[in-house]
Amino acid sequence: MQLLSYALAPAPAAPAPDAVRDLAQLRHHTKNAWQRVLCEIWKAGERHDSPAFRQLAAELEQRIRHATAISDALFGFTRQLQPFEARLGELAEHVRALLADGNQAIHLDVSCTGECPAPLQSLVLKVAQEMVCNAVKHGLYARAQGCIRVEFRFSASHGLSLRVADDGWGFPEPAQDGEGLPMMRDLAALYGGRVRLSRNEGWTVAALTVA
Repeated sequence: MQLLSYALAPAPAAPAPDAVRDLAQLRHHTKNAWQRVLCEIWKAGERHDSPAFRQLAAELEQRIRHATAISDALFGFTRQLQPFEARLGELAEHVRALLADGNQAIHLDVSCTGECPAPLQSLVLKVAQEMVCNAVKHGLYARAQGCIRVEFRFSASHGLSLRVADDGWGFPEPAQDGEGLPMMRDLAALYGGRVRLSRNEGWTVAALTVA
């Protein structure tokens, strides 16, 4: 069974030295770029000091920090990778915080049952990022409040599933592919998995399964 082989597979080998150096350089460059952006924001604030501008600068700084945290959860961009369950929770929370409007109240519930096999963790996290992003950007667009549920389950007998549900607007029929859905389906196909989108009793459900 293919999924059992994932469950029993050893952890991925360490990346080649060139890949490590490339990541380190990209991380350093990105850090410098964001620091420069923040510096310019606060310099402009000194020239045009007002409560509104200070609030805008603080919000931009927070969104930059959320974007960095998402990269950390996905790739260990600025710190060592955490265990899978912590990465999934942090990823969902920072995507919600990055993309939600400041006046939105979006409740987030994340549950994790079973240990995700190491070879599939990157797949699940990348797909989860896209699913939560779509829930905030599209499902809950311009809504004062809403709810997003992220549920991960794995067992050797029943396989792997990830479900992200939101109680937002839903989607037009037939569902129209943007960039995210084809990307998720291509990622899933690499592991023999599938991504589906459905509407059930007021909830939009995006689901990844690997059998």
